[in-house]
Amino acid sequence: MLLQRQWTLFFLFSLLIFNPGLQARANPLTTEAGMQAYNAGEYDRAYDIFSELFRKDPQNVQINYGLGLSAAARGKLSHALFAFDRVLQVEPNNMRARLERARIYYSLGQYELARAEFSQVSGTRPPEQVQKNIGLFMEAMDRAERKYSFSARLDFRVVYDDNLNFGPAAATIDTLLGELEVLGDSRPLEAWGLNTGVGAGGVYDFGERGGWLSYADAGFSQDIYDDAPRQEITMLQGGAGLRRFGQITLLELPVRFISLDYGHDDLVDMAGIYPSAVFMAASQWHLIGRLSLEDRNYKDNDLRDADFVQAAGTLRRLFDGGRASLSLNAGVFDENSDGDMFQNEGWTAGLSGDCRVSDWFTAYAGAQYRRSEYGAILYPDLQDVPREDDQWQFIAGLRRELKKYWTVDLNHRHISNSSNFGLYDYDKNVTTVSTSLTF
Repeated sequence: MLLQRQWTLFFLFSLLIFNPGLQARANPLTTEAGMQAYNAGEYDRAYDIFSELFRKDPQNVQINYGLGLSAAARGKLSHALFAFDRVLQVEPNNMRARLERARIYYSLGQYELARAEFSQVSGTRPPEQVQKNIGLFMEAMDRAERKYSFSARLDFRVVYDDNLNFGPAAATIDTLLGELEVLGDSRPLEAWGLNTGVGAGGVYDFGERGGWLSYADAGFSQDIYDDAPRQEITMLQGGAGLRRFGQITLLELPVRFISLDYGHDDLVDMAGIYPSAVFMAASQWHLIGRLSLEDRNYKDNDLRDADFVQAAGTLRRLFDGGRASLSLNAGVFDENSDGDMFQNEGWTAGLSGDCRVSDWFTAYAGAQYRRSEYGAILYPDLQDVPREDDQWQFIAGLRRELKKYWTVDLNHRHISNSSNFGLYDYDKNVTTVSTSLTF
């Protein structure tokens, strides 16, 4: 065994001696290697590289700058601050380091120091995008120091829907009575329409940094389809809740009420609580949990009244300093209706992502699967087993930020629903162009 171990060590040593590339990869102690790791989102590795380099050359500006970036990405804010301080001791006019130091002060809640640093950078007339980002930080600090803040939102959408009423894909469906033809309003309805929405909200800060905020909001939206008024949906909603920001967590405890009209008739009132939590395990990893506890009261059919419960989670990975993200989500749900034929339960899973392709454009896409199983037969004369659905949804879009308060969005959504009862087999395509103004 001893001889075998000696030969193994000799072989590994030989690889390092006669393969310089392998040796460099095993011990890449260069500032270039550190920045490559940082830019790839490998913040732990970048921090280790710059820490080792710092021990050998503690006054090197590039090493301290890289050490500050990687320390901040790992949440070691005090370490990052000291690193940027060392850069500025050697190069007082290094505005990149000063800007990073300002961001650290902002994260630590030291707003006076942050403002002083941001102002000094702004006085050098930096590039337009840098100046814009400084303005956003300044506004965020102003909002954070105000106990009250208010906002409003206006939305306007143009919609094309090739199956507005969720009509079945086939002209006939198989039933216990044989093959039946789909007639009249049940066939897919193609339509153009408009949707308008308005909302407003306010936030009150109890005053303790890192403590609780309270908020309230309300909104209204209306569909308009000249050729299909019976398919128009009106929504009125309002809510209030508590929110708490921690160092690596966000906790939200809202209550919400939603009222829906369908075809200008009362459809359903929903009220519930929707707690959620965000845990930032690292700067590039976010774990999100959501719970919905909802009471649904249908106006036209008491058998549809239900208690709805859903638990869902999302794992999000950020790339390139947040310019891109990828999210994996999954959840389970149960709608416990008074009538067995309306009871359903199931699960969902999906994948989505977005990428800021320029300073103004963001592209996004996603896919979602939903499995639903119902408790009893709805149409005994036509069905022999309870309904089961498999649904896929796909979306892709491009969002343009015209101003910090004005965005335009173009997206297309495809829905494919497969059911063991042909009445619920359908395909649906929706294209939307929207614009939003935030005040």
